[in-house]
Amino acid sequence: MSAIAIDMHPIGGASLPVGAGAGGRGAAHGRVGSARPTGRGDHGALRVTRTGRLAVTLTVMLVAVLAAAITFAGSGGPSSPPDRVITIGAGQTLSELAVTYLPQLSIQEAVAAIQSANQLQSDRIIAGQELVIPQP
Repeated sequence: MSAIAIDMHPIGGASLPVGAGAGGRGAAHGRVGSARPTGRGDHGALRVTRTGRLAVTLTVMLVAVLAAAITFAGSGGPSSPPDRVITIGAGQTLSELAVTYLPQLSIQEAVAAIQSANQLQSDRIIAGQELVIPQP
């Protein structure tokens, strides 16, 4: 990849013709003006000043604060009550749990909600098993 260097400061008070830098080879190598460093040690590298570093740091910090604010903004509102965890007793069924803990839903909807909350593939439960009863 070829680089283009433009020296806006004339050397010795006289301006250089296009391609006159670096021994007259500048035009052949895709260079315009002087290819010499300006004496500040930049050699074509990007220099970031103290003010620039401060601006970048403040911008990154602002983005981090905004991301944290957006992330936690949803948790500041009213939250739903936590789900109830119950331990299945001998002889209990999902239908019985549905009627007992989710009376506002139909039995079919309540059983489906309990199955979904506990990732159950069937209606079989065993004594001692812990199940989450979701909030309606």
